[in-house]
Amino acid sequence: MGEVYKINIAGCDRELPICPINDHMDIAGFVMFSDVEITERTAQALMEKCPEHDVIVTAESKGIPLAYEMA
Repeated sequence: MGEVYKINIAGCDRELPICPINDHMDIAGFVMFSDVEITERTAQALMEKCPEHDVIVTAESKGIPLAYEMA
């Protein structure tokens, strides 16, 4: 495995692959879509910080599982 960025999200430790963008910039690739544990824990953590709400909006399809868990 190549270079990774270690991160903790809502109590879940993950190693994100480092993806080169160009000769001067790399990013850590993170896709939450298939990670059920992070989705559930993140939704719980966000609900503790969010006031009551009537509507949840997500920017694109990868956010749908998180929005669903928060609903």
